[in-house]
Amino acid sequence: GTSTITLTPQATAYNNMGVPGAKSFHLGAPGYGNIAGVALGQSNPYFVRHATSPTATVLGDAMSKNPTFFTNWIGANDVLSYATNGGAQSDGVTPAADHNTTGNLDPSTYGGNDITNASVFGSVYSTIINTLTINGAKGVVATVPSVTSIPYFTTVPYNPLTVMSLGNDSTKSRSEQSVVEQADAGAALINQLNAELYALLDGVFTAYGEPNRVNPLVVNAANPILITDIDAADRSAQISGYLQTVLSYPAATANAFGAVFGKARQATRNDLVVLPASSVIGTVNSSAPAGININGVSYPMANRWVLTSNEQLKVATATAAYNSSIRSIAAANGLAVADMNAIMNQLVNGLQIETGQIYTANYFSGVATENKVLFSLDGVHPNARGYAVIANEIIKVINEHYNANLPLHYVNNFPGINIVGSN
Repeated sequence: GTSTITLTPQATAYNNMGVPGAKSFHLGAPGYGNIAGVALGQSNPYFVRHATSPTATVLGDAMSKNPTFFTNWIGANDVLSYATNGGAQSDGVTPAADHNTTGNLDPSTYGGNDITNASVFGSVYSTIINTLTINGAKGVVATVPSVTSIPYFTTVPYNPLTVMSLGNDSTKSRSEQSVVEQADAGAALINQLNAELYALLDGVFTAYGEPNRVNPLVVNAANPILITDIDAADRSAQISGYLQTVLSYPAATANAFGAVFGKARQATRNDLVVLPASSVIGTVNSSAPAGININGVSYPMANRWVLTSNEQLKVATATAAYNSSIRSIAAANGLAVADMNAIMNQLVNGLQIETGQIYTANYFSGVATENKVLFSLDGVHPNARGYAVIANEIIKVINEHYNANLPLHYVNNFPGINIVGSN
């Protein structure tokens, strides 16, 4: 059977107006909480649940509370969806737009994964803060964190291909396939890949001045995955030509091969492989030709799975511009600033809090340190303990800026993650 869900608008707004997925320009958009727009991608199902009317805005509902003090942490989603999708649109292949580059100042035309233009962000942010403070309210604003500080981008290595991973037979149990058999199978596959694919690509790329774009795999070290780089020089024609003239491939086959590998390269330590790629690397790509259909091994990973250094630069440029606007607008309004960008970046190497405890973003460092991990397993959002640390950092800023004496939370009273050992 079918069911219909009817949501009645809230009589009054909540004090917590956080809306998952909201970008800066969404906060002032009428109808962002209209249930009729959800299926069309024009509204947000989370705001639908607590909007006071179908035409309400997030900012308008917030102001209906007549706030005298507020916290505002907006802007991460203006760049995060671009990053988490590897700089790609929803199809995983087409690049998402960086509107700092395109100069598009009309957010109503933006795709879901596009980077918000910095001028648009600055203008929208100014409106948000001017509105929140119109009646003299005080508050704390927070900067936008760098994506490189979250586990979503730092957990999966760029070079996971070893003789053991390549030789693993998923159809057999551990007892059915010995370590020696696995290593031998991996070494044999590496030799086959080098002979039939990697040597060919290396030869073509080297001939055109890119000797390290693809290198043969080695049996005694970890090898990088094969990826699609939208910004790489397109060598489709050269690959196709080599196959036709040197190896006598039929034109159709050679052209198809060139189209697959024309923008391929091996990943480097400067690339960030997104967390969900861990379940894709080494799997069969059903849309790829037989023989070259293993994701990241014999078939390039799609754009969505890797944030390249060029894409990272776009993210960093936008983040820096957003944070510059946040600081300057806060200063103009006498507001406190919690530099969450700096705080989250400290998690990469370890963040020491006032008790001396050191917390981290690395949740694959083993059970001995699992109580120190501040992120949930989606790799993006902090866990309850992580949010307690964040709350404390904001409280510290409030106490310093407003000469207050709010008590800090004891963060170990809040749950972290629990890693269950395998059997």
